[in-house]
Amino acid sequence: MSLTTLGKMENDQTFLMPWRKPGARAGKIMRIGAGSVDVHIPRHDGTGWERTAIALETEVLPCDKELYLQQGFGEDGAGGRVRNKSTIRKPVDIVWGMCKDMPGATRDEIVEACVALGVNPNTAKTQYYHWRKKHG
Repeated sequence: MSLTTLGKMENDQTFLMPWRKPGARAGKIMRIGAGSVDVHIPRHDGTGWERTAIALETEVLPCDKELYLQQGFGEDGAGGRVRNKSTIRKPVDIVWGMCKDMPGATRDEIVEACVALGVNPNTAKTQYYHWRKKHG
């Protein structure tokens, strides 16, 4: 399937580049131009991301958006880092609300409950610390 064909599909704008190494294969179509497609893809050396243009006729495979979102980069190139963003709106308010609603709960119990709702674990831990600091 070419990038042009994939780009015309409504729901699936992410793609897999089968010729790239595992963990650095998935990209996202940003804009289809006259002679090329602007894409957001991992760098070849695995040191981060780049926005570049690829020919319209480049053959790719459709892929799940989660695969694109879960790509991360470590010292050895592409790795398995998960997306570092909460999946719900106002995660800080959720954590503070949980702290208020679960007065006898431990930090780990509150963090676990927040993560189950879509709050990033690091956000939950940090906001629990701030809540405890303010409320003793």
